[in-house]
Amino acid sequence: MGEALLILTLTPVQSFIAEARRTSDLYVGSQILVQLVKAAAEQIGPQRLVYPAPLNGSLPDDLPNVLVARVDGARAEQTALEACQALQAKWKELADAARKALETYAPSDRKWNDIWDRQVESLWQVFWVTVPMDSLEYRQAYLTGTAALAAVKRSRVFPQVEEPGPKDSLSGRREVLHRQGESEKDYWSTVAANVGPSRLRPDGRERLDAIGAIKRFCPLANRSFPSTSTVASADFLERVRQKAREQLGSYRQIIEWVLGSFLYSVRPHDQQWPYDGDLLLLETLTEHALRDSYGGLERPQDLERARQALRELYRAAGERPSLYYAVLVLDGDSMGAHIRELLQRADPEAEHRQFSRQLTQFANEVPQVMDEVFRRATWPGHSASDGSGIRGRDFLVYNGGDDVLTFAPLSVALPMAKAMAEKFSKTVQGCSASGGVALVHHRYPLSGALAAAREAESIAKAVKGKGAVAVTLMRRSGQGPAQGIA
Repeated sequence: MGEALLILTLTPVQSFIAEARRTSDLYVGSQILVQLVKAAAEQIGPQRLVYPAPLNGSLPDDLPNVLVARVDGARAEQTALEACQALQAKWKELADAARKALETYAPSDRKWNDIWDRQVESLWQVFWVTVPMDSLEYRQAYLTGTAALAAVKRSRVFPQVEEPGPKDSLSGRREVLHRQGESEKDYWSTVAANVGPSRLRPDGRERLDAIGAIKRFCPLANRSFPSTSTVASADFLERVRQKAREQLGSYRQIIEWVLGSFLYSVRPHDQQWPYDGDLLLLETLTEHALRDSYGGLERPQDLERARQALRELYRAAGERPSLYYAVLVLDGDSMGAHIRELLQRADPEAEHRQFSRQLTQFANEVPQVMDEVFRRATWPGHSASDGSGIRGRDFLVYNGGDDVLTFAPLSVALPMAKAMAEKFSKTVQGCSASGGVALVHHRYPLSGALAAAREAESIAKAVKGKGAVAVTLMRRSGQGPAQGIA
């Protein structure tokens, strides 16, 4: 037997990523998917992959949720099964690490374990097809395989998993983790008291199921991802480093004095401002807001001094930070049609591989594009900040295949979308990309912000000729969204 074409994918994807209340939930969810697909790809063998294509022998940092590979026909099914096992093993590794971390804060019991095992074991479904290539050209094998995979996914049978009791804060669909004879609020209050508000809201106000707990406590969650407040104020902060460094230092000293031990760092390497961007917003400097976000403050009597110092920082900078930020999604236009056109050429497999390499090259260049756009907006005339500041790539959630999901400050959202779309069209021959941008208040629900960005992307995709960017403004006043095409 000769070779076979293997196509593999998994589900759920969009719903898994979208179950997020914090930007870090979104980032970790995306990276979990990347790790699962990467485990399968490495088991298959990167050199066997047609899509995504490795560059210089290495897989890209982010991977799409579909793999296409040419494998040994005699072991095609075994290769697929081993890839599935590798994917599930990686999921178990991440879940076990999160479980171990969580149990150090509040030991589990039989009830807790039953909920955890049920939810972790029933989440992922992996679909694959293999097509023998003994008598088929690549074009026929690929079209046959994609059609068969679509049919398998349409006819899939979902396991019926009962989820009784109160539901979790992220999905609202699964039973919240708790122990026998203890309320959900009491259990999560205990956990929150041990981990602090940077990881979990205090007093049991966030109650997670196993999937949400994995997002919060697996090793991937150890990276501090910018909050919506940090994104909204990021360009302001970088300009303040240049124009009002002394006033920034004075304000930092006062806010450290007011919050005391309740203050936590999110960027320890940042020597000038290691804290969340919400502390650069005057609306945060109320006793109620600080207790809600930080769990308390040691010297509330000096809060007015902090407000005055922040106003002085605004005056020295000549501006205030925005209360709004952007969610940006970018997606290649008519990718399916383009692949079908490539398959009609003289050497369809070589064309598909070349197309895949171009997508990988684009993905590899996106972080540099984001850095450059952000630098131009915040450090004009400088090659970079002092090295401790924020970079454009710090807002990047996911960047695999022809898809990009990122946050951005308002001042760079459209330039960033334009720069990435231009990079895509230059790198991926004969293709364009369209984007959706949602401009939202930093306290607007994250799920709504993501939905607005996806809706804007759909509007851009409907433009004749595409290569468009649609913008939606979600007004906090309660008025309907304002939309436009850029």
